[in-house]
Order: sequence, then C-alpha cells, then structure tokens
Amino acid sequence: MAIQVQIRRGTALQWYNANPILAEGELSVELDTLKFKIGNGTSNWNSLPYSSGLQGSTGPTGLQGATGAGATGASGATGFQGSTGAQGSTGTQGSTGAGATGASGATGFPGSTGFQGSTGIQGSTGLQGSTGIGATGFSGATGFVGSTGLQGSTGIGSTGFSGATGFQGATGTGATGLQGSTGVQGATGFSGATGIGATGFSGNIGATGVIGNIGSTGATGVQGSTGIGATGTIGSTGATGVQGSTGIYVNRVITIADGVSITINTDTTDMATQTNTQTAGTLTIVTSGTPVEGQKFVLRMQCSNIQTLSWNAIFIGSNDMSLPTTTTGSGKYDYVGFIYNALATRWQILAKNFGF
Repeated sequence: MAIQVQIRRGTALQWYNANPILAEGELSVELDTLKFKIGNGTSNWNSLPYSSGLQGSTGPTGLQGATGAGATGASGATGFQGSTGAQGSTGTQGSTGAGATGASGATGFPGSTGFQGSTGIQGSTGLQGSTGIGATGFSGATGFVGSTGLQGSTGIGSTGFSGATGFQGATGTGATGLQGSTGVQGATGFSGATGIGATGFSGNIGATGVIGNIGSTGATGVQGSTGIGATGTIGSTGATGVQGSTGIYVNRVITIADGVSITINTDTTDMATQTNTQTAGTLTIVTSGTPVEGQKFVLRMQCSNIQTLSWNAIFIGSNDMSLPTTTTGSGKYDYVGFIYNALATRWQILAKNFGF
C-alpha cells in the first residue's frame, strides 16, 4: 500500500498568528507563498529566517533548428501503450570447456527501497505524418568473381555444440511509414579473373582438446535488509533569495468580551478592544502568549462607568509616563500602547490617550 507523506503546512497569516516553536530540522511551508522555514528547536516561527528564496525567472528558450522538407502531419492523441508481450524462454546453454568455475560466494542482503511517489499522467502525443511513397529502383548486376586457389586442409579439432536460442517475444503492432524511393544503382563492372596459382598446403593443425563442462553456479544468498544509517550533518543554509515586495499588512484586531478583566493573547493580537458596561469597580488587565523583542500592541477601552485599572506585573511605566490608574467612563474611548522589551521581559508603555 502506498504511503503519503505531508509536511507541516498553513498560510502565512496562520503561521504568523500561531508562531510555534519548530523542532530542530522540522520543515514547515506557507501554502499561499510556497516559502518554507526549517526549525532549530528554540526559535518561534516569526523569528526564524526563510530557507527558501524567490525563484528566478525562466531563461529564454533557444532557437529551434530547421525541420526537414517533408511536412509533418498534425499531432493527434497517442493511445495508451499496450502491454509488452511475454519474453520468450531462453534456450539451453551448450556445455563449456573443462575448467570448472568455483562456487560463487553468497551475496549480501541489499536494503529495502523506499516507496516511490506516483507519476503524473502523460499527455497525449500527436499522430505522425506519413513518409513519402517512392519505390526503390532495381540494383545493377554484380560481375563474376574469379576463382580462388585451393586452400590447404585444416586441422580436425571439433567444436562443441552451441545451445539453442530462445524464442523472441512478440513485437508491437505500430505500422511503419512507406520508404522513399532510392535512385537506380549503376551496374558493377566485371571483375578480372584471379590467377590460378595453387596455394601451398598448410601444415596440419593439432586437434583442439574437448572443452569441459562449466560447474553449476552456486545459489545466490537471500537479500538482506539495509541497516538504517545515521543521517548526515545538515549542510549550511543557502543564501536567502531576494525579498519580494511587502503586501498590505492587516492588523489582528481582537474583541474582548465585556467583563471585569481583560486577557490579551499577544501571539494573535495587534489591537485588543473591550466595550465595558460593568458597574464601577476594578478592571484587571493581564497577557498570555510568547512575545518577541520589539512586538507592539494597542489596548482600547470604552467604559460606561469609571473603572479602577489593575495591571499585571508584566506591564511597566516610565519616569515620563506612568501606567494609567482609571478609565474615563461615560462611554469615552481610552487608548494605551505598549512595546515588549525582551531584555527586561516587560511590556513597556509607549503611549496613552484617554477621553475620545
């Protein structure tokens, strides 16, 4: 049964939102850009470089050589290839001379071969145009060959019998086009008579010894499985291809349900909003996710009543701007912006503008 292997995949936006840590050597692809990354076991998706550059443009096709004078017919569809006939059996091999061959040592067990992926369907080939019909001319007569002198006798050494040749399998049925005409061949002149001087007798050739039988070939050993060798070291990453133009970035705006707390998943959020209709009280703000150096997000709150803000310890203000302590209330919009400092492991306040 065929085995189908699929690598980890998703769109560029899905990868950006999930931002997982890829295992060392794990291959993952963006389905909409066909770019891929290879994990190192420690970095999130958004921190890994692409391992795939943009594909260069295809070079121009060379000029096609001129075709022979005969026009080729229109290409039609080629039918399915018929099955090949069974191969005829091989005839019995004649006996070989006396020198016996030693038994062949057993062959080691070759390893199993991996599954091969399926091959796509081949497109049809057009019909081949017919070849010209001209007939072949008659060959001229060949002159007489002069007689050869007598040859001395040959030694008597007999040759062993040759084994019969096996039957040849059937040939495919495709018809061959008619062959074009061949020009008439001129007559060959008569060959002059060869001199009759007899050749001297050759000395007798000693008889050839009888050729002995070849010993039987030893059976081939059972083929063994191949050991699973360790994977070699991964080569260095090739140069990164030219970066394409940047598309329009769409901010990931997440709406937080009305309640007495706000939890912001920074892996999936660029802007968090909450419309708060709670009675006056405490509004707790926390985060989740794995932020990276320089990441930013904006929090927008619209509260019907004034809420006292309780910030998680991961948020921090500065000498110039402290964390706000209350909302405006009365349905006004309040904005706070933060940037992540990976060295300090804190979301640091960048901007505050309340009361829109």
